[in-house]
Amino acid sequence: MEMSRHDMAKHEINFLNDDPSTMTLSRRVALYLMKRYKWYNPQLREQQRCDPCQDEGDESGVSSYNYVEMDEISNDGSFNKSMLRSPLQPERPSLEKAWAYFEHVTLPRYLDHKSAKPKEAGPNTNLQQEDTSAPNVLLSSHDNTYDDNLRNEYCFEDADFHSRDELLDFAEPGEDSYPTKLYSPFWTPVNQMGDFGLGVGLYFSALRSIMMLTFIAGIINIPNMIYFASDKYSHGQEGVDVLIRGSAVCTLEEFVPCPSCNLEDFADVPHRIATIYSVYNDEYLIFVLKNNCDGAKLPLAFVNFATLLVLMYGLLRINHHLKEQEIKFDEDEQTAQDYSIVVKNPPIDAIEPDEWKDFFDTKFGPDIHVTCCTIARDNYLLVRALVLRREILQKLKWKLPPGTELDIASLAVIVNDLKEKRTALTRMKSMMTQDIPELFIQLNRINAEVKKLASVDFPVTRVFVTFETEKAQRHILRQLSVGSKAIRKCDKLNIDNPDHLFALHVKEAPEPSTIRWHDLSDQHWERSIRYLLTTYAWACAMIFVVFIVRLCYHRSAKFAAYAIAFAFPEFAKLLVNFESHPSEGRLQRSLYIKIGAFRWINTAIIVTLVTPFPSTIGSRADDLIDGIRDIFVAEIVASNLIKLVDPKGFIKRHYLAPRAQSQEEMNSHMRGDEWYLAERFTNMTKLVFLTLWYSSIYPFGFFLCSFALLINYFADRYSLMRTWRRAPSLGSSISNFTRRYFFTLVVSAMAVACSYSWAGFPYDNLCINNDDEGINYELGYYIGNWSVVSVDGSLRSDVSVSAGDVSYRFCQQSLYWYGKGFNFPAIPSWQKEGEEWMSNEQKLLTSLYGWSSFVLVLCTLLWITSISVRTFIYRANYEACGKDQGIPFSDVAAISSYIPEVRSGIFSYPLLAVDTDHVDEELYEWKDPDKPHSYYDLTRDARQILKDVRSEGEIRSLFSKVKCWRPNSGVPCGAIAETKARSSDSQAYDR
Repeated sequence: MEMSRHDMAKHEINFLNDDPSTMTLSRRVALYLMKRYKWYNPQLREQQRCDPCQDEGDESGVSSYNYVEMDEISNDGSFNKSMLRSPLQPERPSLEKAWAYFEHVTLPRYLDHKSAKPKEAGPNTNLQQEDTSAPNVLLSSHDNTYDDNLRNEYCFEDADFHSRDELLDFAEPGEDSYPTKLYSPFWTPVNQMGDFGLGVGLYFSALRSIMMLTFIAGIINIPNMIYFASDKYSHGQEGVDVLIRGSAVCTLEEFVPCPSCNLEDFADVPHRIATIYSVYNDEYLIFVLKNNCDGAKLPLAFVNFATLLVLMYGLLRINHHLKEQEIKFDEDEQTAQDYSIVVKNPPIDAIEPDEWKDFFDTKFGPDIHVTCCTIARDNYLLVRALVLRREILQKLKWKLPPGTELDIASLAVIVNDLKEKRTALTRMKSMMTQDIPELFIQLNRINAEVKKLASVDFPVTRVFVTFETEKAQRHILRQLSVGSKAIRKCDKLNIDNPDHLFALHVKEAPEPSTIRWHDLSDQHWERSIRYLLTTYAWACAMIFVVFIVRLCYHRSAKFAAYAIAFAFPEFAKLLVNFESHPSEGRLQRSLYIKIGAFRWINTAIIVTLVTPFPSTIGSRADDLIDGIRDIFVAEIVASNLIKLVDPKGFIKRHYLAPRAQSQEEMNSHMRGDEWYLAERFTNMTKLVFLTLWYSSIYPFGFFLCSFALLINYFADRYSLMRTWRRAPSLGSSISNFTRRYFFTLVVSAMAVACSYSWAGFPYDNLCINNDDEGINYELGYYIGNWSVVSVDGSLRSDVSVSAGDVSYRFCQQSLYWYGKGFNFPAIPSWQKEGEEWMSNEQKLLTSLYGWSSFVLVLCTLLWITSISVRTFIYRANYEACGKDQGIPFSDVAAISSYIPEVRSGIFSYPLLAVDTDHVDEELYEWKDPDKPHSYYDLTRDARQILKDVRSEGEIRSLFSKVKCWRPNSGVPCGAIAETKARSSDSQAYDR
C-alpha cells in the first residue's frame, strides 16, 4: 500500500503547549475565561457532565477521535474511509485548538532559530559528522553563508551570532516541525516586511516614504499658513477651529449692496444673500456677503509652486527607492516565483509532465533542470461539484449520530425513516433549512453530475514549470518572453529557435498562493465581457454616489465625509469577484482601479463640484474646508479605531467561536478579517490626492496627511500581524501601477487644481459695478443704515451705505464651468468682458500657474502613453529583478510549488484538486497538524464515485498533475522515497 509520508508523520510540536509569554493577549484572556466561566464558554457545562467519558491522559478535554487511522485507508490507497462516516464519538470542538489555529495558521509567524534545540545525540553519534537526515529549514537567502553543519547541529543561543533581521524567516501556516514565533507589530524591521509578500513590503515602504515627503511639504508651506492666520488676511481667523486655522478660510466678510442680483444667483448659499424692504421705492433691496480676504498673492503662489516642484522631485526619488526596495525584497526572500515560469498557451493535449521536463532539459542547454511541473486542466465544473459533495458530507457528519456510515445505501435507509417520522411542522422547517433528506437529495444529484462530467476530456490550460536554479528560469524567460504584439502575430523573428514556438506565450509565474485556479480556463472574450459589465456597473454606481454625496453634503458635511470613507469599497469587491482573473494580482489591480478612481474622484473632484463655489473658503461648519478637515479626521480616527478594535473579529473569536458545534465551524470564526492590498494602496493614494488637490487653500492638510499615514502605518502593521487573515503573497504589480500612473497623475492634478484655486479668489461671485448711470441711480435707494438678515436666517448684520460707495453685481468666478463649458487651462483670458474680478497680481500668478499646469498635463499624457505602448505592445514583458542568489530551489526553507486547490467556507484548510499520493509534502504552502494532506484530496472522492465506471488511470486523467524530480538525478520525488527522511526528521526536536 502506497501512502503519503505525511500520513506516517508524528507531529513534533504541540500548539496547545505554547509558552503563554509568546501568545497574544487575546488568546491568554480567552484561555483564562474558557476554563472558568460558562457565560464565556458554554461547552463547560457539557464537559463537566462528560468528564468520565474523556480519554485518559486527554488534558484538553476534547474528543480524541483520530480522523486518519492507518487501517482506515483502503487497500488500493484510493480513499480514506473516515471520509465516509461520522466520528465514532460526538465531536467536541476544542476552543484551545481554535485559538492555536488562529495563532499558528491565521496569523503570520517566523522560524524561531534561537529556540531550536540541538539534535539528540545517540551513543554512536558524532557531532562533527554531517547529519544528512536533518530538515533543511534553516537555509535562506540571508543566512546561507553560514556553515550548514553548524546550523544543523546547534541552536543559535548567542544573540550576537545573527542580527535580528537575519532571524526572521517566514514560516508556512501550521508549521509544526520547527519552532516559530509571531511577528512583532512594532519591532519587525521594515526590510523584513517583504516576508508577507513583495507587494506588502513595497506598500509599507511607500507609506513611510510618502509620509516623510508630505511632512517636508508641510514645512515648506508654513509661510502660507502664517499668512492665512495673520491679521493681513482675515484678522487672525478668530473663532476658527484649530485644524483649519492657517487655511484660506475667510472670516472677514460683510454684506454689500448688489442691485442687479437676484435670489436665484445664490440659491445654493442662502446664508450669503439678504433682502430688506425699502419704503423709498416700495421694493426689496438685496445685499450679498462679500469676502474681503485677499489670498491671490504671488508669494503664496510661489510657495505652492515650489511645493509642487519638491513633490515632483520627491516622488521621483520615492519611485527610485521603491525600485531598489523591490530588488532587496526579492533577493531577501527566495520563493517559488523566482524559479518558475508559466506557459499560457500550451497544447491542449500536453498532459504529461515528463514531456515538458524533457523539452526544457534537452532544448535549452545542459544547465537546465526542471524540478517541478504542474499541468493545470480546465476541470473547474468537476472540482466545484466535488467541493460541494465534500461540504454535504461534512454537514451530514455533524447531523448524524456518531459512527454512522455515509454511503448511499445507509443514508437512503436513514432518509426513508426520517421522512416517515416527519410532522407538518418539520416539513415546514425543511423548506427553510436543509436537513438530512435535503442534503441526501443534493448528494445524489452531485454524484450524478460527477459521473456525467467524468466523460468530458478536459484540456490543458496552464503549465507551471519550476527549475532548480534562478539562472535557468531567467535563461528560459529571456529566450521565450516577447511582447504582446508579437504574441498576437506569432512573430517568429522574436524567437531564436523555431522549436520553441509551441511555448510562445511564456511569462514569469506568479506566486503559488496567488493563482486563482478556477479562473484559469476562462477565455479572453469571457473575461472582457465580465470586465465591461462591472465597469458599466461601476460607472452607474459613481453617478448614484454623486447624488448621495450631494444629499449628504446638504444635510451634514461630516456625514458626507464618513460616507465617502466607508461606502464604496465593499461594492467594488463584489464587482471584482464577479470578474474572471487568473491570479490575485490581476484581481487586485482591477480592484485598485475601481476603488482608487472612486476615492480620488469622490473625495476631491466630486466634492469640489457639488460644493457651492462661494462656500469654498467660507467659515461655516458645512463649507468646503471644514468638510476636508472632516475627511482627514474620519481617516485618522474612525477608520483606524475600527481597524484596531476589530469589532467583527472580536465577536467572532470571543462569542461565536465558543458556541460553535464543530471544530471546523469554530476554526472558521478564527480565520481573521479578509483584506485587500489594493484597498490599502488606494487608501494611501486617496489621502495624498486629497491633500494635493486642496493644497493651495488648505496647506495644513500636508501635516494631517503625514499624521494620517503615520497612524495607518502602525495600524496596518498591527492588523497584518494580529487580526487579518493571511493574504496571497502578491508581487509588485500594484506598486508598479502606483509608481507609473498615480505619481504622475497626482502632480498634474495638483497643478490643475491649484491653478483654478488661485484664479477663484475671493470666492464670492461678486464684481464691482461700472460707473453706469442707472446703477448709480438705483444705489441711491441703499443709502442709510440697515439691519439685514440672511435669507435662511442664520446671519444678521448691520450695514451702512454712504454716497459714493461702490455697488456689486453677480459674476461667475469659477473657471471650472465658466461660460458654456470646461475651460482649460485656468488663465485670465477666460474672463468675460465687463465681469473681470482678478487683480493685476492675480492675473500674473494665474497665467504662470495655468500654463505650467497645461505643460505638465501634456507631458503626463505623453509619458503614460509612452510607457503603456512600450509595456503592452512592443517590449518583451520580462525583466530580471535583482541578482541571482545562487540558491537551489530544493534548498529554500519555504519551499512550495503550484498545487491546484480550492477554498471552502466549511473547511479550515484548502481542498486539493490533485492526486496527493506522489506530491512531495514540502511542496505544500500549509500544513494541518491534525490531518494529512490526503484528507483534503478531492481525487479520492472521485475514485469513490467512479470506481465502478472508470479505471484508476482514467480517473486520474480528469485532474491536474503535479510532479517533481530530485536535482542532479531526475528521480521522481515519490512519497515512499521521502518516508524514511521524514521519520528521521521527527526526532530532530523535542515535542
